[in-house]
Amino acid sequence: MASALSGSVASCAHVGAEGEAAAEAASAHDASATASPRFVSPYAYAWFIRAELLRARGLLPDAVVAYRNALADADEDPYVLSRFATALDEVGDRKGADAACADALALDAYSEAAWLARGQIAEHHGELENALSAYEHAEAAAPAAKAAPLALASLLRAHGADERAVAVLTRFEARTLPGSAGAAHARLELALARHDATSAYAAAQQLLRTDDAARATLTRTAQTLLNQGEPQLARRILLALPPNDDDAALRLSVLLACGRRNEAEAQLETTAPVTIGGLSAAAAAYLAIGRAEQALGLAQVALSREPERYDARVVAARAQLALNDAADAADGFASVPEQSASFTEARAGLAAALRASNLGALARELTAHAASPVTPVTATPSRTQAQ
Repeated sequence: MASALSGSVASCAHVGAEGEAAAEAASAHDASATASPRFVSPYAYAWFIRAELLRARGLLPDAVVAYRNALADADEDPYVLSRFATALDEVGDRKGADAACADALALDAYSEAAWLARGQIAEHHGELENALSAYEHAEAAAPAAKAAPLALASLLRAHGADERAVAVLTRFEARTLPGSAGAAHARLELALARHDATSAYAAAQQLLRTDDAARATLTRTAQTLLNQGEPQLARRILLALPPNDDDAALRLSVLLACGRRNEAEAQLETTAPVTIGGLSAAAAAYLAIGRAEQALGLAQVALSREPERYDARVVAARAQLALNDAADAADGFASVPEQSASFTEARAGLAAALRASNLGALARELTAHAASPVTPVTATPSRTQAQ
């Protein structure tokens, strides 16, 4: 098996996060095989690992092919079928995904992986009741495992059923070993369901001590919380993690969302711009904390290197507007082409620059014709008007 695996992994050996994902899947497969022993040939196992690596790299069609190759010699493995099912669903083959789940459950009606896959597929398609039922079956199939109760609680929370989510997590915590990774996961999710930042921080620290994959889990959790409008909870989660370049941009976004300007400025002054998205992102962050001069300087450096960085042009114009230079700001906003991703922001900025130049009527006209192209000659105030 070693030689078969080495050739497979070598062909996709961008290890890092991808290797961790494949290792996690392999570990889950091994645990599944231990619970329900089945012989898996070296050929099938090698293709399964390759499928997981391809999937981690976002190469889903290639991953589907690799899963098919694995199943050519492991068609009685519910776990491989379950992973195949979710991959099929991700490439848009719902019928094939349902068939693969059915095959897995026909082989083992108590397969946690198969019920999880069915739940994930139903959730992906907005089928709430089917997803809840599948996750409940998965939980019953493997009461000590964390995947099903965490997925179930997350789905309940997403649909406003916080009390039911708390009940699921409380039951799961009661049946896990104290101090285990499962218990830490349950405590973290309970704290999040209760919007309890202090307990979330303590649970995150415990999780870091008990789960080697905790950092990635906690970073994803913090990003989700920020997206859901809970930056204070996200900040408490990140405080449990030693800072590194991989999460620098997320930390900065959280600090800005929390209104912690001094801390955001301290990070900006000690962090290389590349770790937070580049010079334009750093300039935008400086602008967000009220440091318009620094923002303008960084945006201009970005533009000197890439003149068509329209996001940098918009940041520079916003900084100029903040510095009461409405004429130059209007020039900058008006120079952003309609096909640019920054055009909508530039149009709004141009209207603000016109209003700052006492050209409210022109600003209103511009806003009323938001779908029409910007014409710098007529929309930009003269310097006499701006003064």
